[in-house]
Amino acid sequence: MSGDEAREQLEDLGAGTMAGLVSKVIEYPFDTLKVRLQTSSKYSGIMHCAKDMIQTEGPLSLYKGIAAPIGGAMLECSLMFWSYGAAARAIYGTK
Repeated sequence: MSGDEAREQLEDLGAGTMAGLVSKVIEYPFDTLKVRLQTSSKYSGIMHCAKDMIQTEGPLSLYKGIAAPIGGAMLECSLMFWSYGAAARAIYGTK
């Protein structure tokens, strides 16, 4: 394996890791609100749920339990990016 190929693989892993992190940070609050709405009848809608959670539990309550999903998303995306890059280099000789 050449130095350029190793660098490209590290770039793929890094880009995938960041993609997983960013996607989960953006998506997770909506999933938290969805679960609260599904499991509680005290909310009249998503805005009522969000407002109540932020006022009573604080804004970070939208991110409760994010540690495991964020780790999984980072691992999944990094492996997807790496495998796509490896396949593209094997088939086409470049990215």
